[in-house]
Amino acid sequence: MYRSLTTAALLLVPAAAPAGHSRHPYLDGGQSADGRFVVTPELVEEPAAGKKPAAFHWKYTWKDTKAGTSHAGKLQGLRSGASSVFEPVHGHIFVAPAGETFAVWNPNVLAPTNPTGAKWPDLSTPEARTWEGFSHRLTVYRKTGEVVSRLDLKDFLADDDWKWLFCYGRQAYWQANYPGLTRDNAPRVGYALYRVSPDSTVLETLVGATDEAARKAKENGVTPPAPRTVRVDLVTGKLLDPAAKPADPQKVPGRPFVGDVIAGGRGNQKDYVPSPDPVRVAGRFGPK
Repeated sequence: MYRSLTTAALLLVPAAAPAGHSRHPYLDGGQSADGRFVVTPELVEEPAAGKKPAAFHWKYTWKDTKAGTSHAGKLQGLRSGASSVFEPVHGHIFVAPAGETFAVWNPNVLAPTNPTGAKWPDLSTPEARTWEGFSHRLTVYRKTGEVVSRLDLKDFLADDDWKWLFCYGRQAYWQANYPGLTRDNAPRVGYALYRVSPDSTVLETLVGATDEAARKAKENGVTPPAPRTVRVDLVTGKLLDPAAKPADPQKVPGRPFVGDVIAGGRGNQKDYVPSPDPVRVAGRFGPK
């Protein structure tokens, strides 16, 4: 028997964690710019039965609100969000204008590993590049569930970046904050770490060390370079020239949400309910 939790933004009660690393878990659904195509995530849990351990998977439902058609399938590389410490998830879904594809962005939280509690590898070794925990940073799916493209951490980092990469708990810190935003004042922790175009086809992020990562690196004699811009095509999953200037303003990445930042710090992040189109419609704070 399955128990499912369905919502455009999964809201769960976080467990206690060391200050600075615990953030409210969520996986936000999304829609195309015109609102026609909508993708909603759902956590499906299967309780333990006999010798079979408890399990879970993330299900997505794609809908064409005009034609009334839908598709459903499984998402890959995501933790359950059952704990802000041991099973976090900070994910965002972007739906292409034509609705044929959608992308799942989960840059910081480690992908599930086997065994479940596996520690990250020695970052100085070649094996670290292909470790499963660093996989599925960005995954592009067809509406019918086939994977179009998958970008792992190695696809975003240069060789020297592995020298300052900082891992803690179930998260890898490799992105710098955008001006005016932090992991504390952004309504979603992820909003501080990326920009997205109004048509949801181009994602931008800053590859760079956080303050904590920089301190740790300097303790090891490494000085991280200045953050650099990386852009990705959210329809194909291909890396783009970050210096290119799109002629179409709908393809220029900007702040991924409208509305105010949190004045009181991250304590209110757990109360934030995003809209399906956070680039245009502000979310709200309060009970769902």
